[in-house]
Amino acid sequence: MLLFLRDNLRWLSAGFLLTFASGFGQTWFISLFAGFIKDEHGLTDGSWGGLYTIATLSAAALMFWRGSMADSVRIERLAPATALVFAAAAMAMAFVQSLWLLGITIFLLRFCGQGMFTHIAMTAMGRWFHARRGRAVSITNLGHPAGEILVPLLAVLAIGTIGWHATWAAVAAILALIIVPLLLWMLSQDRTARGATGASELPGLSGRHWGRREAARHWLLPALLPIILTPGFIGTVVFFHQVHVAETKGWALAAMAPGYTAFAVSAVVAALAAGWAADRFGAHRLLPALLVPMGIGVAIIGPAEQVWGGIWRSVSSA
Repeated sequence: MLLFLRDNLRWLSAGFLLTFASGFGQTWFISLFAGFIKDEHGLTDGSWGGLYTIATLSAAALMFWRGSMADSVRIERLAPATALVFAAAAMAMAFVQSLWLLGITIFLLRFCGQGMFTHIAMTAMGRWFHARRGRAVSITNLGHPAGEILVPLLAVLAIGTIGWHATWAAVAAILALIIVPLLLWMLSQDRTARGATGASELPGLSGRHWGRREAARHWLLPALLPIILTPGFIGTVVFFHQVHVAETKGWALAAMAPGYTAFAVSAVVAALAAGWAADRFGAHRLLPALLVPMGIGVAIIGPAEQVWGGIWRSVSSA
């Protein structure tokens, strides 16, 4: 493992940096500013949620159309260019006044952060690594929990110190003056994939080679979709409305910030444990219990009177 890290540190660091910085466009980060945005633009919880939903769905639709740029444009050009657009969107968030410009700004934040940064990172790992692709992807994905551990606490501190507008300006400066130069340096050397194992030739379910249309028509796909989509839906909703939850419960937003750290740490532990359990018992045997921890967390947050109840929900969601 250490030898793998040493030989590929430059490219693995680029992937890690992309997933880490994607946090600035993730729901858990944007929702930290929900109360300020609603007050400044006169939005209700419903109208704010509707605007955010439209922007997010529009960004997802554009990903289907322009996500292929990761295949046609060199990573060393696409990643810094996306970071510059990301920085412009963050700066716009600091000064935007009109509601329609707010929607466009959120759309760009979601497209660049939630969408392209993660997409570019995963595409790069698949392109650069063959024999150890899984290891490369797992290392790159650690940028997500790392961001969830560090960024919310720093963001809450920054908001309290310099205000929420200046915090977004600081995010723009970080993206433009730190992330972009780092990406340019890390990606200045091209990498050729080595150690291809022919894994793409291995058969799938029932010993067959499945085409995309065949897989889409199989009964297993609609059966799995509720299990796959539920964590994302519930997690996004709870994080998105965390300010409302804090106001309703009478909790300080700063007191809820450690929940992100708890979520990130438990996510890493859960991922390692789930990987071992899937290898030991089989993934199909774990599916019936997959949503049980999240169900417990959602049940706890309702009657919880202390902030630890919200933090426990974060842990159980991981």
